[in-house]
Formats: sequence, C-alpha cells, structure tokens
Amino acid sequence: MIAIFRRFRLAQVRFCSKIIRRLSRIPLLFIVIRSVRELSVFRNLFVALLGYNRPFATLDTASASIARFVKSSHEHPDYVELHMMLAESARPSDYPALFHIQTVLPHIRSVFDFGGNAGNLFYGYSRYLELPQNLAWTVYDLPKNLDVGARLAKEKREGRLRFTGNFTDAEETDLFIASGSLHYFDKPLFSIIAELKKKPTYVLINRTPFAAAPTLATVQDGGGDKLFSCMVYNRDEMIKGFEHLGYATVDVWQAAELSLIIPGYPDRSAMSYSGMFFRQKN
Repeated sequence: MIAIFRRFRLAQVRFCSKIIRRLSRIPLLFIVIRSVRELSVFRNLFVALLGYNRPFATLDTASASIARFVKSSHEHPDYVELHMMLAESARPSDYPALFHIQTVLPHIRSVFDFGGNAGNLFYGYSRYLELPQNLAWTVYDLPKNLDVGARLAKEKREGRLRFTGNFTDAEETDLFIASGSLHYFDKPLFSIIAELKKKPTYVLINRTPFAAAPTLATVQDGGGDKLFSCMVYNRDEMIKGFEHLGYATVDVWQAAELSLIIPGYPDRSAMSYSGMFFRQKN
C-alpha cells in the first residue's frame, strides 16, 4: 500500500510540476505566481503540490525530501550505464571543453576527474583528443562507481585511469575537471580547491546549473525512481571565488542542451547549464 501511494504521489508531483512550469512561461501569470509564492498559505500549497520539486536552503533538506518518494542515489544501478552511453559521442557542451583541453594538452601530465563516475569522460574525450600514454587520469567518486570503473578499465587494459575516494589525490594535479558533477556537492568548487596545499594549474567546469539568483538547493528529476538532490550555484559568485583564489577566467560558455527549471521559480532556475575554464595567474 505504501509503495502504491508513493508511485501515485510521484506521478502527482510530476504532473503538477509540468502544469506550473507551463503557467510560469506566461509573463502575466508568472508575475502573479512570483508575488504570491512566498505567502505562507501559497507556500504551503506549493509544498503540497510540488513535493520535492522546489527550492531548498541546503542539500541535506533537498535529500530529505527525496526520501519520502524514492530510495535512490548516485549509485543507482542505471546511473553508470547511462553516463557511459552518453560518453559515446560528444554533446554540444563538450566542444568548448575539448578546445581548451587541446590548447593546454602539451602541459598536462595529470588530470583529476571530480565526480567522474566510472571514467566515462576519459573514454569520451579520448575519441577526440590524443591523450598522452603517460597521462595519469584520476577519477574521484563514490565507492560503487569506482569499483565499476576499475573493472571496466581492467577489461579495456587502460592503464592511464586511476580511481580514488581520497580528495587529497588532487594535490599537484595539472588539470582539475568537474563535468556534470559540481552541483551534487554542497560546497562551491573554489572552496573545495582552496583546501588543497597545491592548487591545480587549470580548472575546467562543464555541464553545471548556474543562475543569476542566490545559490540554492533543489532536486533534479531524472524520471522513474531517479531523483537527485543538487545545487544551483550563483554564476558570478563562482567566477569571483576562483579569481580571489588566484585564477584568471579564460572562458565561460553555455551548455544549452541542459536546463534545470524549478516549477514556479524560473527566475531562480538554470535555464541552461554552463561551463567555465580557469588558469592560475602564476
């Protein structure tokens, strides 16, 4: 009975979310929605109708909202397979990243792939770049994903891939990549990298939801039972954070094939994902 109720509730949340997204596209209706959504009576109505599909103050509270609907995580059995499939061909947002990596490739001997799943980015990029045979590409992720990646690398006899759950392995790396992963961490990347004794020379961020609004947490709905708590970071704060850390902003681009639109809050949503490339000034 509980399982049936959860499936019904999940379908109801998705249906209401779809309707409110559509209504928010109409300028006059969005003015009305924006003016009333913070009033207590309407805020309670939003919670009742939208469940997990709304803004949260922290990643933990967003995760808690998911637990009422599904038992899922980034170790979902389909998650690794999905990302390996997506890596089989480049998406539009990959091309700026490939361009910047190609530009600095002669100076790179080590890569730290932050939230790199099972190494899908390495396999995808190796189709377009001549990655050196002496390259050390280290993937940092959850234990189950690392185990799958290590088995796959062994099957493929790929000696350039390494897998770790220890973030300090990012010390002294040449290129730090956070592609499609940054928003699943509750600290902005410049704060995470600030903890390293020796900072990476280059930092590449890609396929990350940024907005002009204040940073918030929400839930990414992947359909089925795939719900993931995530952050929508403020774009300018991220850039300024890296510049304060001693980096120069080389490029910023859109990953227009992706979006994260919170029902009733398009003004606080990521209408498209983004990418950024930074270089140490020294």
